[in-house]
Amino acid sequence: MGANEWPRKIGGLWGWFRNLMIVAIVLQILFVGVEGYEVVNGIQTDESYESPAAMIWALSGLALGVVWFVVFVLCVVITCRLTYRLAKNLHTIGTTIEVASPGWAVGSYFVPLVNLFMPARAVNQIWRGTDELSKAPMAGSGFISLWWAF
Repeated sequence: MGANEWPRKIGGLWGWFRNLMIVAIVLQILFVGVEGYEVVNGIQTDESYESPAAMIWALSGLALGVVWFVVFVLCVVITCRLTYRLAKNLHTIGTTIEVASPGWAVGSYFVPLVNLFMPARAVNQIWRGTDELSKAPMAGSGFISLWWAF
């Protein structure tokens, strides 16, 4: 199968997505821990930054924040690629379920007000279309509502 042939497998993208989400969660927990330690021990006052230990805590919080932001941007990119590929695969294979166009399924994440409901709707359509084409029925799409609520 060539690079421009559809449908394409999602396993590689899914692995990246899963691993990046785990890293993002761990980084967020570490960041909250470092910032919480600074608050509890009074390190965030102007006078406290004179000590080397306080500077190390401050720089570690900054470093964690920068790394978390990079991982967050990567998660957004992978999410968009995964959503596009899933929608494009369904359009290529053909399904009786109405599925948003691949471009709109991704673009709806970035349009104000539309991004409040359309991404969840597009993912729900992808879920239902995939369920229709699969040989074994999948679990209900209630997971999508839970995902979108969070």
